[in-house]
Amino acid sequence: MASLPKPKINLSIAVKYAVSITLLIVMGMGILALVTFRDQSEVHEKLQKDFGRIISQQIANSAVEPFFTEDEFKLGVLLSNLSNNNRVAGVVILDHDFTVVAKTGIEIPQSAIVQSIKLNQHVRPFAQWDNHPNQNVVIYVSPIVFKDVTGGYAALAVNNQSVATLLSKSLHTFIVMSVVLCISVSLLGIAMAHKFSQPITSLAAATRDLQQGKLKHIPERRSDELGMLINAINNMSNGLIQKDQVEAMLNKLVDRDIAQKVLGGVQEVELGGEHVEATVLFADIVGFTNISESLSPQEVSNLLNEYYNYFNQCAKFYFGTVDKFIGDAVMLVFGAPKPDKDHQYHALACAVLMNQLVRRLNQIRREKGLYEVNLRIGINSGSMLAGLIGGSNRMQYTVVGDAVNLASRLCSEAGSSQIIIEESMYNAIIQTHKINAESRKQIKVRGKAEPVAIYHVHDIEQPNAHVVDNLIDDILSKPYSRNDSNPITLDKPITVDQSAHGKIH
Repeated sequence: MASLPKPKINLSIAVKYAVSITLLIVMGMGILALVTFRDQSEVHEKLQKDFGRIISQQIANSAVEPFFTEDEFKLGVLLSNLSNNNRVAGVVILDHDFTVVAKTGIEIPQSAIVQSIKLNQHVRPFAQWDNHPNQNVVIYVSPIVFKDVTGGYAALAVNNQSVATLLSKSLHTFIVMSVVLCISVSLLGIAMAHKFSQPITSLAAATRDLQQGKLKHIPERRSDELGMLINAINNMSNGLIQKDQVEAMLNKLVDRDIAQKVLGGVQEVELGGEHVEATVLFADIVGFTNISESLSPQEVSNLLNEYYNYFNQCAKFYFGTVDKFIGDAVMLVFGAPKPDKDHQYHALACAVLMNQLVRRLNQIRREKGLYEVNLRIGINSGSMLAGLIGGSNRMQYTVVGDAVNLASRLCSEAGSSQIIIEESMYNAIIQTHKINAESRKQIKVRGKAEPVAIYHVHDIEQPNAHVVDNLIDDILSKPYSRNDSNPITLDKPITVDQSAHGKIH
């Protein structure tokens, strides 16, 4: 059975910071306490040895006269005076045969005295032995010497219980102080870690919001490195806000696909363009010059914006791109910048949809006593150059070529509510879709040696006709909003002469 992966624990930087500070402080305090206690122990041990050595030597010096004169009374008085010191556990005076001459206090083993002298035979006139049965007693031995003759020994048993107690209290005090200080400093470290990590937490939250597309400005102001990082993130956030604003505006000026390519990097759109097989649709409003003469500039703008919005929705439904608006005309491209194998059919279907939409709009306008607005449309497909065209300081994404020019020429040949296509495009679409069209004529086009055969298309078979009807209903149910809510009217009715290709009287 495969072992389950261990869960990964993600600790915040504040916790890591607090733990690191606490560990450093605890380690530092522990080392300081150990060093201090060791030094204090060494000092106490030195003082203890100095005390035992000095007292044992003083006893040996004071015992010279009574020892050599065998005055036991004076030796007794000497020992009796020493017994009043609470650190003196016992004293023994021995002759050179290690026979006890006088003693007071605890029993000092003779073997301990002999062992002490043997272990420290090169250390004169002082010897020490630490192995008394009572662990808190240390034996110090000094020789009793008169005129370079060692007559005996003075053995002193020092009680170190008070020193041990003092060291124990000191150790306890050190431990308590260290624990209290560690806790206090740890709490301070946690508070400092929280304070220091707060800007980092804000930065992490801001970067997370940036990743999620939620642009956020960090209000905190600092003069250190974190302040520089905060300023950098704020500048980046402001740059992203401006980029979003530019992208939003660019999406209104050009098609979204073109905008994404331009924003993603110019290298994605070859300067000078690339050769593509695409279809171009030109459509303009019949007699717009005469219409505009009867309208104010604001009314002209409202009219154009309303119909531009309709054209844009029709183009998107058939995967087309609004290349540009030219006065009252619109240029749509199918098959660029995104490839589309059915670009010819989609362009013709879009033209039929535009005419159907305009006819429905005219029904509404007639019911309201308004003038009718009709289109004429020319479509052509072929090889063309698609890309950024223009100078180094100003460029636009468009398509150029002979096929584009012919589409514009076909639009000029169309009459009111007519859709004109070239014969080769008609023959290509008829292979897969039924077209209701009639052969118009052959026209002479500048730059072409042979005349061009054209077709007037009335309708095209669409497998999703009900969807198209629903789209028109949806568009008309949400009329284009404009600043001027009053309908546009003319002082006199407009009549269109079909034979004159849309000339208005």
